[in-house]
Amino acid sequence: MRPTWRLDATETARRIREGKLDPAAHLRETLRRITRLDQQLNAVVARIDEDDVGQRLEQVDWDAPFAGVPFLVKETTPYPNLRLTYGSRWLQDHIAVDKDPLIQAFEKIGFVVVGVSNAPEFGLTDVTEPLLLGATRNPWNLARSPGGSSGGAAAAVAAGLVPFAHGTDGGGSLRAPASHCGVFALKPSRGRPFATPSLPGAEWLPDLVSRFGLTRSVRDAQGILAALSKMSGYEMPPKVGQRHDNHYRIAATGIPLHAGDIDPAVARVYDAAVAHCRDLGHSVTTLEWPFDAHAMHTAFFGAWAGFAKAYIEFISQRLQRPIERLKLEPWTVGLLDIADALTGKERIRISSILHDAQIAHNDLFGDFDLLLTPVYAKPPPQIGEHHTSLPFHTVYKRVTRAVAFTPIQNVAGAPAVSVPFAVSDADLPIGVQFAAAPGQDEMLLQFASAVQASRPWPKFAPGATN
Repeated sequence: MRPTWRLDATETARRIREGKLDPAAHLRETLRRITRLDQQLNAVVARIDEDDVGQRLEQVDWDAPFAGVPFLVKETTPYPNLRLTYGSRWLQDHIAVDKDPLIQAFEKIGFVVVGVSNAPEFGLTDVTEPLLLGATRNPWNLARSPGGSSGGAAAAVAAGLVPFAHGTDGGGSLRAPASHCGVFALKPSRGRPFATPSLPGAEWLPDLVSRFGLTRSVRDAQGILAALSKMSGYEMPPKVGQRHDNHYRIAATGIPLHAGDIDPAVARVYDAAVAHCRDLGHSVTTLEWPFDAHAMHTAFFGAWAGFAKAYIEFISQRLQRPIERLKLEPWTVGLLDIADALTGKERIRISSILHDAQIAHNDLFGDFDLLLTPVYAKPPPQIGEHHTSLPFHTVYKRVTRAVAFTPIQNVAGAPAVSVPFAVSDADLPIGVQFAAAPGQDEMLLQFASAVQASRPWPKFAPGATN
């Protein structure tokens, strides 16, 4: 019998339901495993006490589909009595009082919070190396980053600390860490599983951020989304369904949004994915982006700076704490400077560019079912390569060159998945991305499940053995 830490969330819940796994013992072993393995990873920055396990389990609905399964909350999301610093020295002493509605929903379908995963300051970059909490390391190679901003979550799932970890995605923050760590991520359609309110002062922006999590299996993502959708009363659009002929029309592009180069290792994985889809009997048509990709990419990072400013101001007002810029990291300050320099005319221009890209991206799905691209322009960065304390323009160039495929789905409100696909010659995982039209999350997951069945991937980093 496999060790319990190797089980996905679906199998863990089944064993608990059938009385084959004691939930209290399993939660305590999860906490001990975190304590034992996380000394090297730094993926979990707060955890519950073993003495609290009984009280946690008293609150579980044992008829829920994932009753008793442990999971982590991202450190940018409130959960009562656990740290909520947003990875920032400005808020280093803050403890959450409220509970985020999405986390509350995860608990209602049975999950049990065991801790908080590491994240960069305010979740604003593509690595997880906050000055306050320290760098999270990739369990595949400790010299590499697991990515960001949901890097602690991805590292924890890849190392077998938990089978599911909550995360957020404003431009690839679930999908890139999934690719770097060899796990699966769904960025849901805008408004799923629950709508995210627009930030005051950022009404000119689309709702960029999606919230869901990282899993070891596609079936976990399918089950979690189904349970949350049932709870929220979500009804799929009339034309959304599953393809019973198992034949998908796939558009594909390996051209980064900035029109520059991508790492040869990433290009090889993308080419292999195109060939694999054809071998499975799907039609694959390679094409260029159907909009001004360079303009969209540049506009996105202007919008990202605007989002950062609105988000930090919202946190300041909510917590009744004046912003202390001297305690913010250079990367964050640089984004605020960009946002402060945006004129009303420039905001209108950015909004127009993003709006046009959204329409063109989603119009693709009149002729195609799916869009296939790489996830990230290079393998996982070295620790320190994108560090937020480096000169802003150095980091900005590196981040914008690497985050080269994923932002368009945030702009378009479209669902996308990061599917583990290959291990490079340097023994680093590299995933591929599939996207679909808004509302087509279930069809996208159905396809990803078929890919997983046809090309099983390692569920854990090689070091996750004890």
